[in-house]
Amino acid sequence: MHDHSETVNDLFESQFREWPLARDNYGQLDSVRVRKILFPGYKITVQFNPGRIVSSAAKVDAGSISARPCFLCEENRPPEQRGVPFGSDYIILINPFPIFRRHLTIVNRGHTPQKIEGNFLSMLSLAEALPDFVIFYNGPQCGASAPDHLHFQAGNRGFLPVEKDALNPDLCSSVASSGGVGLSLWNSYGRGMLTLTGSDSEALESAFTRFYGRFAATQPERAEPML
Repeated sequence: MHDHSETVNDLFESQFREWPLARDNYGQLDSVRVRKILFPGYKITVQFNPGRIVSSAAKVDAGSISARPCFLCEENRPPEQRGVPFGSDYIILINPFPIFRRHLTIVNRGHTPQKIEGNFLSMLSLAEALPDFVIFYNGPQCGASAPDHLHFQAGNRGFLPVEKDALNPDLCSSVASSGGVGLSLWNSYGRGMLTLTGSDSEALESAFTRFYGRFAATQPERAEPML
């Protein structure tokens, strides 16, 4: 897999030159207020970031979604917003309402619902192609401001406390390993989490699919379990 780091860095530089809104919003990250809340063995970082209100307060009920144009579709994106292709199915864009110093939104070229089932390999490919970033997925009922359009997000590594906490065996402990995939569970972390690790993308996808099926069975009324 080709490393897209240089291409993405060039994208940020060109967008800052050409897109005042994005440049100003990234500049405002210097004034974001941060508070660290300590818990036994770990901490949570709370960010007061008024520039995110457009995204975090987006209405995502069915009526609101059907009444607005999809802002991730190419024909509705701002004319200043440019992207770089990732394979044949995705476009890498900078997020104009950032949390991270380097915040990406990777959108599917087609207007297809936000759903991780069947798209997990794409997420792994992004992780391989963007080694300086953490790739994440917000489910349609778990924070995605565009639940009607498949997309991933990425942020510069080292920003999220969970990255460091994953290396702490008191918080994230290995419990099983099979077929080249390791399973770790999180203890006393205040959130429902598990970690799959491995270097074989197909083995990871298989393990994730089994987990997804069991999890989906606990929430049969939902199009996708809360992820």
